[in-house]
Amino acid sequence: MGESSKPTDPSADLLITVESAADLLLVTASGPASVTRTSELFKDICDIAVARGFNKILVDCAAVTGELSPRERHTLGKELADYQRSNLIALKIACLGREPVMNGVGVAIAQNRGLNIELFSDRQRALTWLHGPNSRPAPRRNTG
Repeated sequence: MGESSKPTDPSADLLITVESAADLLLVTASGPASVTRTSELFKDICDIAVARGFNKILVDCAAVTGELSPRERHTLGKELADYQRSNLIALKIACLGREPVMNGVGVAIAQNRGLNIELFSDRQRALTWLHGPNSRPAPRRNTG
């Protein structure tokens, strides 16, 4: 059963649906891109994955519209990497999307900061990568 997110800012209506699959968290995003809302949602997605014991996430952004600036993309990549590092989370994230919404800038920034994240335009390639040999054990959150 999926969960839907509700925007905390009424002017932002980027929404996600979260479903637990056999061995990964499947997230579907829709609506206009917003740097603040996207950052909130990525942090929520990480927390949900940890809470449910998943270390792999597929984020489908095919229904997201709009375009973020290079600076906003840089900010998102940095914030996601910093969040995972500060919370001792190690996730494998496949983002599914196409330009102009997804162009790889934020993903490259996150990768350069140590995140195991990739951008794909093909769902099957994303799933193949997620199930590849560099999968890690379930993440653990620092509780102390």
